[in-house]
Amino acid sequence: GEFFIEYQPLVHLGDGTVHGAEALVRWCHPQHGVLGPDRFIPLAEHTGLIVPLGRWVLEESVRQANFWKERHSDGGPLRINVNLSPTQLHHPRLVAETVDVLERSGLEPGALCLEVTESALIG
Repeated sequence: GEFFIEYQPLVHLGDGTVHGAEALVRWCHPQHGVLGPDRFIPLAEHTGLIVPLGRWVLEESVRQANFWKERHSDGGPLRINVNLSPTQLHHPRLVAETVDVLERSGLEPGALCLEVTESALIG
């Protein structure tokens, strides 16, 4: 696929430990190279493709968080942050699909943080 996820570490400033990551979707466009979300999320919102794209990001991010948790099972908390667009936030199946992804993965619900921008709330 042309989409991929980069994970930005969430670092505790007090001791420098990594306690999670934020999932950031990118598009490897055939002509324009790697594009950040500001370049394609508005189009995905407009066409309705944001819902399946968002679900894919959620599924992949939860899968990756599980992988890290299994690999580094030192008992420390690990959180994965996933951004939601305004369309996703208002999608009637958001809660059911999120619960489904968590149940199928076995990831603790508290390990997932859904991030909503201020513009999503006011827009």
